[in-house]
Amino acid sequence: SLASLSSQESGDMFYIDKGVGTLLDTLFDFGHNMIIDESARFVPTKDTKHIMDRYRKLSPGYPSKEDSWLPDQVWHTVKPKDILVWTGHVDHNGIGSDWPICKGRALMRASPREVLDLLSDSSQIKRYNKMSQGREDLHILQAGVETTREESVYGFPGAA
Repeated sequence: SLASLSSQESGDMFYIDKGVGTLLDTLFDFGHNMIIDESARFVPTKDTKHIMDRYRKLSPGYPSKEDSWLPDQVWHTVKPKDILVWTGHVDHNGIGSDWPICKGRALMRASPREVLDLLSDSSQIKRYNKMSQGREDLHILQAGVETTREESVYGFPGAA
């Protein structure tokens, strides 16, 4: 069956069928591949380059031959106060392909659940991302990261 979602403010309406889990899996895979991409597509900011150069000087020979499968693993050695940022672009045409991508890495003193709750709460985005202009949830398919596949109307676990 189809689910109808509408925005009262804009009058926009769209339909999602039970295949939404496949769509969300595809979007997740795309995002995950961007996050782990260590290619030259992402360029470190001036501050990030400075931090990484400093750690390279402190650790000659790093990364070791065993770690050489990653192009640059020096970011693993940073201190908790260091926030590393790279900018890049997507490698496809279409909606959003002309927008830049910012990728950040930092050490956080928090449980995985605390990080998940922080990242999924749109009202908290400026707390951890000073460069963001904000984020607004236009449509919520299902709330609650604890939602099981069996509880879901769409057949996928988690929130979306």
